[in-house]
Amino acid sequence: MEGLNLHMLNATIGSDVDYRTFEGNDRAVASFSVATNRTYKNRDGEKQTETQWHRIECWNKLAKFASEHLKKGTNIHIQGEVRTDKSEKDGVTRYFTKTLANRITFLPGGANSQNASASEAKEQVDTLKNDSAPQGQTQAQPQNSGQAVTANQNAFNGDAEEDLPF
Repeated sequence: MEGLNLHMLNATIGSDVDYRTFEGNDRAVASFSVATNRTYKNRDGEKQTETQWHRIECWNKLAKFASEHLKKGTNIHIQGEVRTDKSEKDGVTRYFTKTLANRITFLPGGANSQNASASEAKEQVDTLKNDSAPQGQTQAQPQNSGQAVTANQNAFNGDAEEDLPF
């Protein structure tokens, strides 16, 4: 039986997207951080907010999409898998956890709600969908409050693999 490594976040982008390309092999990577908040009441009944920061990475056409449309303050939904990288420096091993995104969806609210980037992104996603998406891969779906725009890594790559965990 295969395992399932699925990380889903509804978060706010906390940093501008760092986009890099690699010479000679048409590969690109984008990385940025997002914040999730949890609100609770402490023992004294006072409202407390706890913020967790998450490092996000995406590759190739999804990376280009992120660099063009994601801005600090935008609310997004991310689906991907958790990855842990290991780095050794001066004999000290450090581990870094990140989410390797394969789907990004704009959510209502945040910096994105007051500008045209969502409609521009929808247009770009629809174009990519018509060019390379496998049948059944919906990428732009309306939501109750505003338009949700989803960018799917599999559709950008023309990958015909199913996303089903079984």
